Amino acid sequence: MSFAKRKTESQVTGERAVEIVKEKLPSEWTIRELNPDYGIDLEIEPFEEIKIDQVGHYQTLGEHLYIQVKGTKSIVKRTIPIHERSNVERLPIPERVLPQTKYGELEVLTFNLEMSEIFTIHRMGSGVPVLLFLVDIVSENIYFICINDYIDKILLPEFGLDVFDQGSKTIYIPIENMIDNSSTSHSPIKWYAKRAKYYSAFLKFSYQKTNLEYSISYFDEAKYQATKLLMLDIWYQENEWRPINSLYSDLKTLAETGTLNKFNGNYSDDDCIWEIPELGNRLYSRQGFDIFTSIKMLWNQLSNLGAVYEDTCREWNLPSYMGMVTAGK
Repeated sequence: MSFAKRKTESQVTGERAVEIVKEKLPSEWTIRELNPDYGIDLEIEPFEEIKIDQVGHYQTLGEHLYIQVKGTKSIVKRTIPIHERSNVERLPIPERVLPQTKYGELEVLTFNLEMSEIFTIHRMGSGVPVLLFLVDIVSENIYFICINDYIDKILLPEFGLDVFDQGSKTIYIPIENMIDNSSTSHSPIKWYAKRAKYYSAFLKFSYQKTNLEYSISYFDEAKYQATKLLMLDIWYQENEWRPINSLYSDLKTLAETGTLNKFNGNYSDDDCIWEIPELGNRLYSRQGFDIFTSIKMLWNQLSNLGAVYEDTCREWNLPSYMGMVTAGK
């Protein structure tokens, strides 16, 4: 008996999973299907609404992230222990986690991911996030995990490079990582899409800090650099990262006034003269010294943001100790 061209059940499930993703995410976002795909199914480009002459329009945010979509009719749940551990970027995880280091428990979904898919994402690095969307086509719930971060913060610290010799690996997705039609559930997706902007800003912060250390026009250059930084997109969009708001306020003050004094001291004409070695041993009043110190402190904080992001932010939404204690901070 002859048969016409046909689809497998897994293909139908996969197609339905992609449809659900498009239904749950904002309609103004552009979602591109990648064909042929090699482990990445979708590219997402978020847009934001603006008003022009009282008419609604949508403009691109210039942000992109990739999605691997997996559809299933049978979600597998379990509860896993979460143990205290040191920062995996500084010290390796001990070979044996002691029972008394248990911090708590976390309800997760499990999904078996082929190692070829994991290794492909590992080779991409962490600059452009790849999220796994596990789609329950029965309940139409979507659960997400950032695979780049999962590799760097969980798989490699726990198993080393030997993990890539395995045929597949079970991925744990916190059950709280769910996407629905609400704007609140879309916030983590928008957060991941901003990663390339943050990485670019981190490089600029460090570059400016080095240049300021050797500047012969320190105060003028600091004001100019603050003006340039305020042009970055990271300050003006919905932001999940609290340090951004206070740093933006300091940069705005510096750009507008040319000064920044975090010490709020009372100064008089009789204040002693301070010598600043970093500025060629020139002499400054106590107020001038305090302003210099405040500006230097600001760029120290800016240049440290990359380390904070790597240490804590990349563990947000992961089934890990750092992920549980630092989420949203």
